[in-house]
Amino acid sequence: MKSLQSYFEKKNGGAKVDVDEKTIFHVFSQVISEEYGRQGAKAITPSFYKNKILFVKFSQSLWAQEVWTNRGHLIKRVNGRVGQDVLVNIKAH
Repeated sequence: MKSLQSYFEKKNGGAKVDVDEKTIFHVFSQVISEEYGRQGAKAITPSFYKNKILFVKFSQSLWAQEVWTNRGHLIKRVNGRVGQDVLVNIKAH
């Protein structure tokens, strides 16, 4: 699968592009849906992004624990999908 960054670079003549909050939310939601299915997608919601930190809301503490335990894996998947390091941490909000 091609990364979103390669798409952005083609559109911008090869220059690196800053990825906006909505794109990160979308990619994160896709990764969550792939990892945890529909239930996870409903329960885990990105709410805020700043300084490469994604703040996430959870419907239950169980989901917060699940994301905290697997945050390294989730960060790698999001960064890989985008094609650059856009996340360094995931925190509960």
